[in-house]
Amino acid sequence: MSDAMGAAGVGLVGCGTAGGAHAITVGRHPDARLVACVDADPSRAKELAAEHGGRAVATLGELVACDPRVIVVATGPAEQPALVHDLIDLGFRGGILCEKPLSLSLAEGRELAARAADAGVTLAVNHQRRFGEPFVRALALLREGRVGDLVRMEGFGPKGTLLDWGPHWVDYARLVVGDDPITWVDGLADFQEPQAHAGLSLEGHAMITWRHEGGVRGVLETSGQPLGQPLFRLWGTGGVIEIGCTEPDGEGGWRRGTRLRVLAASAGNGDDPAAGLESPLAPTQWERSLGELITAMREERAPLHDAERALAALEVCLAGYRAALGGGRQRLPLDPAYSLRGLTAARER
Repeated sequence: MSDAMGAAGVGLVGCGTAGGAHAITVGRHPDARLVACVDADPSRAKELAAEHGGRAVATLGELVACDPRVIVVATGPAEQPALVHDLIDLGFRGGILCEKPLSLSLAEGRELAARAADAGVTLAVNHQRRFGEPFVRALALLREGRVGDLVRMEGFGPKGTLLDWGPHWVDYARLVVGDDPITWVDGLADFQEPQAHAGLSLEGHAMITWRHEGGVRGVLETSGQPLGQPLFRLWGTGGVIEIGCTEPDGEGGWRRGTRLRVLAASAGNGDDPAAGLESPLAPTQWERSLGELITAMREERAPLHDAERALAALEVCLAGYRAALGGGRQRLPLDPAYSLRGLTAARER
């Protein structure tokens, strides 16, 4: 499953935009090499293989026969579960890295995670933001007491949806509070100017709020337009840490800034917390995501972005949609049968 130099062979399912990004990631990672790729459109697989190496194959069976150590499934949440089940049926027993969200319902995702665990497959989800330098540094600053005790977290998803940005920011929020359970979720959403994502017609703007068992509150806002605010804030009793920015560029777009600021009375000696840090949206986060899966497999442990953590983040987003569609404040745990397929059907009625 790996070559003589120890690089893990990687197979790729899905050769679209996300698949292309993963192919670049594999090419940059010192411990990985692309061995094969497959797509429903054979021409896309051939184009990707020609650019990034490996073989373009026609079926999942042929992909598994190339003996990859890791398979990246870079499709959407509607297709991913069936593809992972098929890979397990074909005898694949390595690591699988899926795109987020893992599935369209908790029931579907939990069934998939249990099946992977029973088969000895290490299943991870590409929540790469938790590995970004500004996010890691912000968490360290919080734990150093630079802004006092944490009371509130705010995330913002520019030009995106709750399904798109939500899993990242909720996953990071849970990391910040040490997986302190979330007790309830509330939400609002505006579907008058819908945005397409993962084959679904989703909101143009949404806001959800939640409360952790320990009392910390969370807020997540998504919008079709950037609002010139940080990507994430950590509010403490003595100040705030801001990560990233969404500032208009003057040409109808927005900048992905590298800002990391500490605004606090006890900020200390005036050091620049952002000095030398990568962008909050740097592609190197994808390399760390892949690397964490490879390392976890070698160490025979669960990866830090495993399916369990991914489904915990998805649960909050699903609860937000359910609340926004008239269900009112949602107490967790959420009904695992609730799905985004049901959400779109309910909205269309």
